[in-house]
Amino acid sequence: QAIILGFASQTSSYIELAIMLIAVFIFNLIWLPFPMSDLGAYLDFYGAYATRFNWNSVLRIAECFALILIGFPVRKFLSRTRSNLTQTV
Repeated sequence: QAIILGFASQTSSYIELAIMLIAVFIFNLIWLPFPMSDLGAYLDFYGAYATRFNWNSVLRIAECFALILIGFPVRKFLSRTRSNLTQTV
C-alpha cells in the first residue's frame, strides 16, 4: 500500500520507491524458503507467533529498526540531491 501511495504522490522519487521496495523484500524474507522440517522453526520464521516471543523476535525487531535507521540518511541524501538539481536548473 505504501509503495502504491508513493507512486501516486508527486513528492516521492523512483529511487526512494525502489529502495523502499528492496527494504520490504528484505524484511518480508521473500527469497527464503519456509522451514517445514520443524513446527517451532516454522513459527519462528518471521520472528513471533501469537504469544511466542524469543530471540528470533528480538532479531526481527532489530532488523526493522535497522532498516528504518538506514532509511533516514538515504532519504536525506536523496532530498539534498534533488534540491541541488533544482537549484542548478
